[in-house]
Amino acid sequence: METMYFILGIGLVVVVAMAAVTVWSVLQIIKTRRTVEELERSTVDGLTQAHRDCTMVERTINNGIQHELRSIERTVDDIHRLIDEQRRYTDSRIDKLMNDPKFCLNQTTKKQLND
Repeated sequence: METMYFILGIGLVVVVAMAAVTVWSVLQIIKTRRTVEELERSTVDGLTQAHRDCTMVERTINNGIQHELRSIERTVDDIHRLIDEQRRYTDSRIDKLMNDPKFCLNQTTKKQLND
């Protein structure tokens, strides 16, 4: 009988040990699953933030480019306006010079200047 109780005792210890290992394994699996879910959430949040940052940088660059293009357009318009003013001034000086009786131009030279 003692041998039977000894075998039952060893069997009980083995069953309790297996139950403990099973519970510990299940808890480790649950803990690992939570860690994986947190890492996944963290990765998604990081990617979302990186996308927002890239979009913001892109908008900032585009706004800077648009601002510089408008500035260049204004400068070009100013240059064209100044060229037109200088052309009108030069034309008026030439007209005054041609109409001045002291300045003698023959008709051929006047004709060439008008063309």
